[in-house]
Amino acid sequence: FPPSGGWYDRKDPTHPFRYVIDLTLFAAMGTPGGGRAFITPRLLGHFILIGFTLLDDDNMCKIFQTIMEWKFGLDNYPQEVTGIAKKLVAGTLEMYKGAAEKLLPTPLKVHYTFNLRDFAKVIFGILLLDWKSCDGANR
Repeated sequence: FPPSGGWYDRKDPTHPFRYVIDLTLFAAMGTPGGGRAFITPRLLGHFILIGFTLLDDDNMCKIFQTIMEWKFGLDNYPQEVTGIAKKLVAGTLEMYKGAAEKLLPTPLKVHYTFNLRDFAKVIFGILLLDWKSCDGANR
């Protein structure tokens, strides 16, 4: 990137060509709309586009349950806490889906869009709990 190998320096009066060497550029974006701008075909022509579908509930639960069980095992959480990883993920998924359904974006609050990152923040927030502070599954 860029395909021409660089660009001309317009600030220098002689306009020398500046080469760009060993650069890999990654970019991510959501679908246009809701406050996100459209990208021109001219700019898109410089990138390789990869699209991902949303995870289904079973895969999302399996991924985050595996992460929670690994962390609980690594930090020697009590067994009764380790055993509720599936329930924690399922409860978080239920709350996530409810928030995404009820808290829709509005013209004044276009930032009300929920995605996998929000789900992950809740799970990783749970994992911040120190095992010494954990009295058991009832707390």
